[in-house]
Amino acid sequence: LQVNRLVRVTDQGMESYMVGPGFELFGKSGLGGRLQLKYNREDILETFDLSDEGQVPAGPYEYTGFEGMLFTPQSKPYFAIFMVEGGQYYDGSKFSVMARPTISISPSFQVTGTYYYGYVNFSDRNQVLNTHVANVKLLYMMNTRLSASVLVQFNSVTHDLIGNFRLRFNPSEGNDFYVVLNDNENAGGTDPYLTMPRYFNRAFILKYTYTFKL
Repeated sequence: LQVNRLVRVTDQGMESYMVGPGFELFGKSGLGGRLQLKYNREDILETFDLSDEGQVPAGPYEYTGFEGMLFTPQSKPYFAIFMVEGGQYYDGSKFSVMARPTISISPSFQVTGTYYYGYVNFSDRNQVLNTHVANVKLLYMMNTRLSASVLVQFNSVTHDLIGNFRLRFNPSEGNDFYVVLNDNENAGGTDPYLTMPRYFNRAFILKYTYTFKL
């Protein structure tokens, strides 16, 4: 049994406060789960947009909810993580589910898929938000020094189609060289006042890290 507490404070005063009891259970096989109740207290200084269909006005808020998680043994070639969250959300309500299955096709090749669905309802303001986020990640470890991964993700709210490729070379402990390609495309998003670009962002990155030993 545990109690988590999170406080964020700025020069203008307290912005958020979260506290709640939690319960975790682990089996010898690796099967486990967690359940946590949450009490949130937030002072929103400025109105912010969750999407074009939903906004949270400035002001103080108090709301409660819960979060549950279940995970299967990760020692097997296939395992999964499931999460559910619900309860009050600012001046409305929220419900979300997430599933993340992983399959190890071989000791070197792993495939992970993630699907998230979120529902937010501000009934007093007649605002409803449905969110779908799905991604697939492929990881290939050629050896202990060289690995490559590919990630493709779609977000129904922002209409982003994101692609990421990363090649990592680790010749020795503390030395890493990365080759990264990022691609963020418009997958159907429209705006009546703007001409939306085909590509939001594209980047090619070379990164080298070296850890000094003192």
